[in-house]
Amino acid sequence: MRRFVSVVALAPVAVGCTPGNAAFSQGDVEFWVGQGASRAVLVIDWDTGPDPVSLAWGYRWDGAATGEDMLMAVIAADTRFYARFEAFGFGNAVIGLGYDLDGDGFSISDGTAFDGGGVSFAGRSDGATANDADDHYVEGWNTGFWSYWQGAGEPFAGGAWAEAMVGLNGRMLTDGDWDGLRFAPGFVGEAPREPAAAVPGPASLGAVLAGGVAFRRRRPGG
Repeated sequence: MRRFVSVVALAPVAVGCTPGNAAFSQGDVEFWVGQGASRAVLVIDWDTGPDPVSLAWGYRWDGAATGEDMLMAVIAADTRFYARFEAFGFGNAVIGLGYDLDGDGFSISDGTAFDGGGVSFAGRSDGATANDADDHYVEGWNTGFWSYWQGAGEPFAGGAWAEAMVGLNGRMLTDGDWDGLRFAPGFVGEAPREPAAAVPGPASLGAVLAGGVAFRRRRPGG
């Protein structure tokens, strides 16, 4: 089943990543986005491609926040993270997610243009790939989808993953939560694998040093 998000108005160890530990936990997260007393972790697993194939970020907030809020905050704050969505009247679907692993710019094979925040609403698509073989990009609509998972406890250190029964916009975060997105080729979903810790690249350090302020503008391609 495809997972939908409702996006707010307008959500080899390479440079910018560190290898995951034997039991990756919240304490291993290096790239934190946002401000607040509550914390959650986002794991993105591209299922295939260059190492590290799975990356993790942290999200801080106060008050109410959803899985969508966390995803969109991370995309906005990490200048290497790109996302393609399809807009529907009842919500928006995650079509493709990409990451500029080597920090030298990002584009995909069908020429899709991403805005200054790393987001495109170009719609459903199958089969586009990253133009740089050193980067991540996986998309799908008829051939696969981005499956959504929620962690119980520390999923790589004694806890477990369970496939989400709601979309990202319906997921209300609580302190200590883990969310994961893993691409499911052929619509066969599997839980996210142990990640490496994403690390802020030079263009992202300003947001981190300023307290993780997200939803800022950035230069296309990095």
